[in-house]
Amino acid sequence: LVAALEREGEREAERDECERERDVALEDRQSVEKQREEAERAKVEALELVAVLRLQVQTMDESAMEKMQEWEGIRGRMEEQREEREREREEWDMQREKEKETVEEKMQVQMEEQRRGV
Repeated sequence: LVAALEREGEREAERDECERERDVALEDRQSVEKQREEAERAKVEALELVAVLRLQVQTMDESAMEKMQEWEGIRGRMEEQREEREREREEWDMQREKEKETVEEKMQVQMEEQRRGV
């Protein structure tokens, strides 16, 4: 009877040990599955972040291109204005030269008239 009880106790101890090992294995599996799910979520979040960053870079690139075109337009208008001012300055210089020549001619005519005693 005692031997039977001891064997029963040993079997119960083995069963308990098996259950503990099974519980530990189950916990390990659940832990691995949880880590896998967390890794998958992190991967999805990273991919979403990459997509957002790419969109931001694309938007920045488009904005930079728009700004560059805008600056090129401004630069072109400034160049046109500079050329216009240069033309106006040349016209003004030519007008001044003509006026100077006209004044010199009038003075010459006056000097001629004074010499002739008119």
